[in-house]
Amino acid sequence: MEILYAVGILSGLGVLAGALLAYASKVFYVKEDPRVEEVDSILPQANCGACGYAGCRDFAKAIVSGEDIVCPVGGPSVAELVAQILGKEAAEVEERVAFVKCAGTHDRAKKRATYHGVKTCAAAHLVGGDKECRYGCLGLGDCAAVCPTDAITISRGVAVIDPEKCIGCELCVQACPVNVIEMVPKSRKMHVVCNSQDPPQVARKVCDVACIACKICTRTDKNFTMEGNVAVFTGSEGGLDTAPFVCPTNAIMDESKYRALEFVLSDAVREAFEQDKAAYKERERAERAKRAAARKAAQQKKAAAQAGGEANPATDKSAAKPSEDGDKKDDSKKSNESNKIDSSPADGDKKAKKEDKAPKAEDTGKEGE
Repeated sequence: MEILYAVGILSGLGVLAGALLAYASKVFYVKEDPRVEEVDSILPQANCGACGYAGCRDFAKAIVSGEDIVCPVGGPSVAELVAQILGKEAAEVEERVAFVKCAGTHDRAKKRATYHGVKTCAAAHLVGGDKECRYGCLGLGDCAAVCPTDAITISRGVAVIDPEKCIGCELCVQACPVNVIEMVPKSRKMHVVCNSQDPPQVARKVCDVACIACKICTRTDKNFTMEGNVAVFTGSEGGLDTAPFVCPTNAIMDESKYRALEFVLSDAVREAFEQDKAAYKERERAERAKRAAARKAAQQKKAAAQAGGEANPATDKSAAKPSEDGDKKDDSKKSNESNKIDSSPADGDKKAKKEDKAPKAEDTGKEGE
């Protein structure tokens, strides 16, 4: 009987507590802005934290409270829909995707040792990994483990990200202990697939596709610049089509022609790239030969013109003589005419003197009479 009393008392307390909680939820209920639910339904629900909040629900509350509409995963389309609900302009959002700055597969990058520890990049990084390059991809898949869309492929010792599947959540960037993954604009098609900051002579020894800081690409395309010992493409889209062909180590990739997965991992695509590069080099040699021939022809023409001018000085002199004689004749003629003009007043003076003398003779005769 005592047990029944205890059960009854506990049941009564439970009912009372439930009633009190129900009453409190009604009294202290805080109305939530209905727009939060609408915004939350539009967000991609990746709950990746790329926006800086714990999940899409928290981000929706922040947006309704006045936070800028910047969802890296949803991009401009989601931002536009949210802006329509809130009645304000959407902030400009540039779609960004992750990119692995390494193409050092097992057959291109020299191996330093065989790693037998825990098969994670974080653990391998503690002992320096198994490659001679300290800046390359460790290839153990920490990034792939956190990717919510399976956009990352691990093969032949490197990770490759498919930009079409990547949603820009940046979880792989946070998971990589070597910082070999970076976020780039989705519109960018030209990439340098190297992350090494080793001196050029060291980088070339440890990896066949390392950037060796030759700066040829920076002289060819103004969109390339140097950051330490590695070249970086800073353009928003694609650069010159010929930029990958000038790199002596094939460390530049043009995604408008070759997909990243194929360029890094496919031997057939690499062979096709080498053929395109050889054809480009041949065209360049032909163009240089053509320009050299044109310069040589221009120089020969100039030299022939100069030689022709030096070979005919006698003709020039004989042509100049008649003109000199003519000038002399003209000068003598002019002097004679001036003399005639000058002499005419003198003749007039003589005549005047004779006329003066004649009257004097007449006067003298008269006086004699």
